[in-house]
Amino acid sequence: MLVIAQGISAFGEDVGAGQPTITGIIADNTKVENRTKIFSIFAITKAVTSTFGSLLANLPIGLQDWFSV
Repeated sequence: MLVIAQGISAFGEDVGAGQPTITGIIADNTKVENRTKIFSIFAITKAVTSTFGSLLANLPIGLQDWFSV
């Protein structure tokens, strides 16, 4: 669920109050003993989805080259 939510929220997270809101929600809804683990998973999914999004930016250029679109 966290991976899906992070993937969707990555589209507009850097605009406005995205990151602080998500951080607050995680802090409010996790037990203290699980919080470090959840924030670590959150950071990893953010890095992966950001990398994937950056790679998607090259997709139109690749389609032009590969398929003459």
